[in-house]
Amino acid sequence: MGVTGIGSLFSLQFTTEQVRDYRSSASNNNVLRQAIFLGLMNEGFLLSSRGAGNISTAHTNEEIDSLVDAFGKVLGRVGFG
Repeated sequence: MGVTGIGSLFSLQFTTEQVRDYRSSASNNNVLRQAIFLGLMNEGFLLSSRGAGNISTAHTNEEIDSLVDAFGKVLGRVGFG
């Protein structure tokens, strides 16, 4: 698993391969990506169904910490905790 992005934009990658372009992103585990998407949505966080999101200066440290905590909970529920 990893994260790619630039600036405030990020995309969660569910692969052991290094994602550098569209072709290498094809190795993503789409079942896991969908489970994470649904899990985060159930926790109150909406990313794109492909795992993309952004952080803005309007977000507080507490909100970012809440996202990280929610991600940890979801990972635990899908067997990566």
